[in-house]
Amino acid sequence: MIPFLSALHIPDDHLYSEYALPIGTALLGVLITILEGVLHLYQFQQVWITSRATAEAMIREKYMYLAKGGDYGRAADPLALLAERIETIG
Repeated sequence: MIPFLSALHIPDDHLYSEYALPIGTALLGVLITILEGVLHLYQFQQVWITSRATAEAMIREKYMYLAKGGDYGRAADPLALLAERIETIG
């Protein structure tokens, strides 16, 4: 929107062309800068990727436990093994 608003030409007899349009364009730039800073500060994308990877690993362990596959079939106490593996994932 910023390039569009900057290139927009309104006749000089309108108040928009003198005050509102430049101020609106500047405020839009400031808003984008603030939002980018918040996104960088809280790292929403990295948190999302990490949480999805953890959830998928836990789902895999769940199905291995239910199917008694891998180490779960050989373990003396499969539930204790599941608890240990979930703790290492989380």
